Amino acid sequence: MQKDILRHELGHLFGAPNEQRQDIYAHLGMHCQTDLCVMQQKESMDIAKQYANLRARLNAGTYCEKCQQDIINFKPNSK
Repeated sequence: MQKDILRHELGHLFGAPNEQRQDIYAHLGMHCQTDLCVMQQKESMDIAKQYANLRARLNAGTYCEKCQQDIINFKPNSK
């Protein structure tokens, strides 16, 4: 589960999910709606644990294709 949390937060740091997408929702930041994507937001730690265990059992990839593209296309703000 700790790896999923770290990957989720790193995804945010690198622009996933992109706010311009249609298949996202705002709940403590923007989150992905795609099944098994690590960028989904869960309501509690118990639900997050269950989701992480499901992702592990199904050998799910970390990010869905859209979140992967968001990360690849990420352009940091230069100040």
